[in-house]
Amino acid sequence: MSPPRLAIDNLSVRIGGIDAVRDVSLSIAPGQIFGVAGESGSGKSMTALAVMGLLPDGALRGGAARLDGEDLFALDEAAMCGVRGRRIGMIFQEPMTALNPVRTIGAQVAETLVIHAGTSLSEAREIAAAKLDRVGLPAARYGLDRYPHELSGGQRQRVMIAQAIALQPALLIADEPTTALDVTTQAGILDLMGGLVEDGDMSLMLITHDLAVLAELSSRIAVMQQGLVVETADTETLFRSHRHAYTGRLLAASSHQPQRHEQPGSPAPLLSVEDLHIGYRGRRSSLFGAPEMTEAVRGVSFTISEGESVGLVGESGCGKSTLARAILGLQAPRAGSIRLGEQAVTGGAVPASMRAAMQIVFQDPYGSFNPRHRVERLVAEPFHLLADAPQGAARKDAVVAALEAVGMTAADADKYIHEFSGGQRQRIAIARALVIRPKLIILDEAVSALDVSIRAQILDLLAELRDSHGLAYLFISHDLGVVTSITDRVMVMKNGEIVEHGPTADVMGAPAHDYTRELVAARPQIPPEWSQDRKAGR
Repeated sequence: MSPPRLAIDNLSVRIGGIDAVRDVSLSIAPGQIFGVAGESGSGKSMTALAVMGLLPDGALRGGAARLDGEDLFALDEAAMCGVRGRRIGMIFQEPMTALNPVRTIGAQVAETLVIHAGTSLSEAREIAAAKLDRVGLPAARYGLDRYPHELSGGQRQRVMIAQAIALQPALLIADEPTTALDVTTQAGILDLMGGLVEDGDMSLMLITHDLAVLAELSSRIAVMQQGLVVETADTETLFRSHRHAYTGRLLAASSHQPQRHEQPGSPAPLLSVEDLHIGYRGRRSSLFGAPEMTEAVRGVSFTISEGESVGLVGESGCGKSTLARAILGLQAPRAGSIRLGEQAVTGGAVPASMRAAMQIVFQDPYGSFNPRHRVERLVAEPFHLLADAPQGAARKDAVVAALEAVGMTAADADKYIHEFSGGQRQRIAIARALVIRPKLIILDEAVSALDVSIRAQILDLLAELRDSHGLAYLFISHDLGVVTSITDRVMVMKNGEIVEHGPTADVMGAPAHDYTRELVAARPQIPPEWSQDRKAGR
């Protein structure tokens, strides 16, 4: 039997008196895809950061981690710099904070080749173009000279993946690599990473809360809870006959369906969008030439009634988030109309009372918060839209109630946003949207960063709030399972147009458009027989 590619023995990480990781031991073979599952804060990412030598200042690390027999913890920082990128690549969870905002995507992918392989700049750019093309960002369409802020969340994640695989390292650590990706791109990226493992004898440590992804890709899975590995088994064995109760709760949450009640139809729509066109100016082809006009949204029309939940799905860059910004009055359309009730929504001139009726949960939780403010102030931000906003103790009580509704605690109100994991930040973002109980909430990938158990709680919460307060939702998501479970109707968007629209069960169960069929086919799924055996106790 060949020695392991990565061997972690009794790893412990202590930060500020808290044991973030305790006695973790894992073994990943050459050419193996090894999955790590668990809730936010369970120690998954901290384990990866310990292996990479990227723990925060003041962290105490114990145990050992060996890459092809070499003890990584015995290396100094200079030696570890030679390991990162060349022998170990890492895809981080939040691409916007991991990428350099003042360097082009081509330069950032080429940087790894120049530093670690001594490749010339011109050759590195050629290789960078090939890597970006392989992850779905062809240079002919996107170019190498774009900056991260010019790309969607899913596109930025693809840049991170291209950067990590530039030198085809021996070990690739992927921390939620498909969180921000739509299902077709996700399928392509998973196929890509699987192919890299097969072709180059590369090992992959795949950290994700998406159990369906692990079911399709990994050969072995470790489940972590509160810094401990509570169960490790071959993938099929884990799904069919898990041993630990916590693993069972994760598996049950992955297929959770919130209880929903039929909502009485409303004759007057809450939101009306009619023949909407939204465009933006591109780059100039010459010094005096007119900039190219790109139409991001083309002829979109739909309505949402009070208490109705409508889904919007489509690939990254298809215009979903642009449409959401226009509905909120943050971007003026070129043509068409948007009405909330009887009031017209116009870009930049939306009154406070209308803004209070519409809230949004953004895709990137970290980028939507001011890191200098405590959570209490962040969650309370929407109160300025209310004419009779609560003050003093009532204000704090409202913030605490919103935090507790999304699974956080009262003590979290006094912390800063950098003290939380990615999933916890997204929960705080949802609390901020809920705190003033608006009529319409736009959820832009609102549960994409959440682990399965918290996602189940959030979906239940959204269903309860919808029933009790008549809230309406525009649910933008690449997760077709979530859209199916929480929405009444769904719209499928491609290249700025709605190509299919209808009741969710009909569209997802029997799609009529080729693109919708492609989305449904690309969705990762746990084999039904694995779940049936588990439920039957076999």
